Amino acid sequence: MSPNISTYSYQPLPTQSSGSKFPRHDKTRIYQQIFTRKGKLSMASSLSQMFAKFSVLCLVEIKFNASSKHQPDPMLVTVYAIVTSLFIAHTVTLHLALCHIDTSLDPIIASSNNSIEQFDFNQLPFHALFFSWDFAYVVGICGGYFLFSLCFILLLWIKFAQFGRTIPLWGFIFMGPVLLIVVIYAIVLYLREKRQRMRGG
Repeated sequence: MSPNISTYSYQPLPTQSSGSKFPRHDKTRIYQQIFTRKGKLSMASSLSQMFAKFSVLCLVEIKFNASSKHQPDPMLVTVYAIVTSLFIAHTVTLHLALCHIDTSLDPIIASSNNSIEQFDFNQLPFHALFFSWDFAYVVGICGGYFLFSLCFILLLWIKFAQFGRTIPLWGFIFMGPVLLIVVIYAIVLYLREKRQRMRGG
């Protein structure tokens, strides 16, 4: 039965210079978790960036037909601009979290010459960092999908309401459950990441 990873954040880990007998397979497991979480957060950041670009592009390209009987509500345009701003802030936050991983790990990895045996496991509180990175990953993935779905619904009501209410209504009927699914998925994903972290896997 493998030791719980949380013990590494509260008890100093012996280093190779002090003649440590710390099992190699535990070092390998933690080392792999570091790069796995870094890859997950990088994926979430790239996905959020792509969604945010789409949202900004749609905001810039919005045009209104002055002769239409169904003019969009100006309040919806305001809400769409606010959600797009939140999307940009969401993307920047994920990018900063990814930069935090790089600045925390790169010096240690460089000093260890990419060797697990020379990697200093005492320099970072991995339990706290893993929690922060997992939380950022869940918020990044699910927050990106949620904001994108919300922007899509608002865009339907702003852009296509000029041609009638049928298209926006059907779009809302379709995307409404998607928003609920994203919320449920966020809860499930967070619980799964928490369970894996507590198992040390």
